[in-house]
Amino acid sequence: MERSKDQKMRMLMIAGSCLVYVILDLPVQLTGYLHFGPYVGMKNFLPVVLGLLGGPFCTLGTCLGSICTGLIMKNGAAAIMAEVLCNLVVGLGLWILWHWRSESHRVHLKTGKQYLRFLLCLFFVSLCCGLISLIVAGREAVLPVSLTYFFVGTLIGIPFLILFTSLLCVEPVVPKRYSAAPDAAFQIDANPESIGAGMELLEDAAMQHRITMKRIFEIENCIEETSIRILKELPQTNIAVAVRFGDTMSVRIHYRGKQYDPFYKGKEEDELDQISLNLLKHRALWVSYWYDRGENKVHIVV
Repeated sequence: MERSKDQKMRMLMIAGSCLVYVILDLPVQLTGYLHFGPYVGMKNFLPVVLGLLGGPFCTLGTCLGSICTGLIMKNGAAAIMAEVLCNLVVGLGLWILWHWRSESHRVHLKTGKQYLRFLLCLFFVSLCCGLISLIVAGREAVLPVSLTYFFVGTLIGIPFLILFTSLLCVEPVVPKRYSAAPDAAFQIDANPESIGAGMELLEDAAMQHRITMKRIFEIENCIEETSIRILKELPQTNIAVAVRFGDTMSVRIHYRGKQYDPFYKGKEEDELDQISLNLLKHRALWVSYWYDRGENKVHIVV
């Protein structure tokens, strides 16, 4: 079952990346606004962002997207091949280089060292794209391809990476030989002591990451209120909690049982429950919920 879930997620990543690529690229090519070749455009930031976040799956999606637009626009085999190879080099190259010798295996752009590392990796793969275009598409494509991947990947890619990783706390795909463990992980059940034990573990981990007490109380309140609502509806379930610290706090909550969204206001809830739910929604920056084959998944960004 777990393998089936992974395959479904991979297919969604491939299909979603392909669709986004086509939507962004096809209108530009139809207008004929750019004159540097069909493999150059604003779309060149997509392999940068999607490759770092989605690894080989999103990279494959960008390649399929380039093939689709290339066939629709009748760009020719050489141009399509050049774009596919460049997307592969940028997406997979950045993904491999970023995680190589990385300690946390998280995609973050916060410090000067991280920015420098990103720019050096992007510069290297952009040069490789220039070499590919030289071999496949000819000398005139070398400079436009190299410069576009580098500058578009920098100017547009960096803001998107900050949005996805720092604000929305998107969890990137990590190579199999590595692991990106959460900063704190624990389980909560109907036993009141489990909440206290989990909060104690969370506080110890937060102190090690120099998180302020105000932020600790905020995230603890979100976890406690959400867990209370879940256990009230599903008293026999076990709640798995995983927390990551950063500019924003990411809380992922998984629990098995019937479909139940703790952020949905039921008709039979009393006034106290509605007040706690409103406070919870007010505290959270962003919340998502989905249900897949008997497992409820909640992601809260605080």
